[in-house]
Amino acid sequence: MSIVAGRMATSDSHTSKPPRKSVRPRTLARFERAVDPDNLLSPAERAWRAQQLLAISQFARFNRRHGRGVA
Repeated sequence: MSIVAGRMATSDSHTSKPPRKSVRPRTLARFERAVDPDNLLSPAERAWRAQQLLAISQFARFNRRHGRGVA
């Protein structure tokens, strides 16, 4: 703990980590394959469902990162 109010005690040798690249990029094509693996849907329907799945995925990731549970 730091003696100065409002300051965190950190060592001089501590450096922040560089931003890491995503292991699996969240591309729309990946979600299109997930919602329609057999290519039975029309392209418009497949794109719409992929967008919905992407939004759900982003929302769930946000909740995990910020510790918010869904009530």
